[in-house]
Parts: sequence; C-alpha cells; structure tokens
Amino acid sequence: MALTQAVVDSSVVVKWFFPEPSRPEALRLLQLYRDAKIVLLAPSLLITEVCNVCCKKVRRGSATASVAKTAYRFLETFSPVLVEERGLMHEAMTLALTTGQSIYDCLYLTLALRRGCDLITADQKFHAAVRPTFPSVLRL
Repeated sequence: MALTQAVVDSSVVVKWFFPEPSRPEALRLLQLYRDAKIVLLAPSLLITEVCNVCCKKVRRGSATASVAKTAYRFLETFSPVLVEERGLMHEAMTLALTTGQSIYDCLYLTLALRRGCDLITADQKFHAAVRPTFPSVLRL
C-alpha cells in the first residue's frame, strides 16, 4: 500500500510551534507524518520561511529565542521531505505570473501539481485566490 502524500506550506508548519488558529489540525497532520501514515513534502524554502517567522515572533516579543531555536532543531529532524526548488522554478514562475500569487506560494503549488497531490495551507488569502482553479489546494 502506497502512503498518501501532501505538500504543506510554512503557514501550516509554523502552527506546529506556536498557538495559532487551526493548530490542533496542524498537530494532527504532524502526528500522521511522524507515525508514517502520510508523507509530507515541501520545497526546501520551507525551512527559511519557518525560521523567518520564528525570528519575527522573537523580535515582536511573542516568542523567545529558545523557542525559535527549538523549532529549528525540530525541523532538522522532522521537516517534511524537502525538494530543491530549482527544478520547480520555471513552472512556479509561470503560475505566479498567471495567478498573481507570490513565487513562494507558487513553489508549493508547483510541487503539489507535479506530485499529483494536495497542497495544504493555512493561508486564507492564498487559498481563496487559487482554490477555484486548483481544487487540490486545501485549507487547514
């Protein structure tokens, strides 16, 4: 039996570390991944995006440096399967130009389209913008 796979974006992974709306759903997805019941994928950009959010939270005083470092160490072990974005860039650029969405979001979308799987996001604005054209984009 093949494992189900899905692409997750940074808006989902950040919820693994911080109390935000939809965190319980994000943690359930993480548990499925850790239990090897699903394969989670992401462009390697995910690590940079999550670390950036962690640093912003520290600067704003809503997280400590210790929490940010712990999140990074956790990602070193339990990050989704990371895919180099260079091979995704041409298609992602085309999607970004045609949808008006960021190249960052379109890298996740391109990976999901290439793998023929769902993209799970917690980004309401992105979801609303692309869901009509790409029904495999699901909101957490």
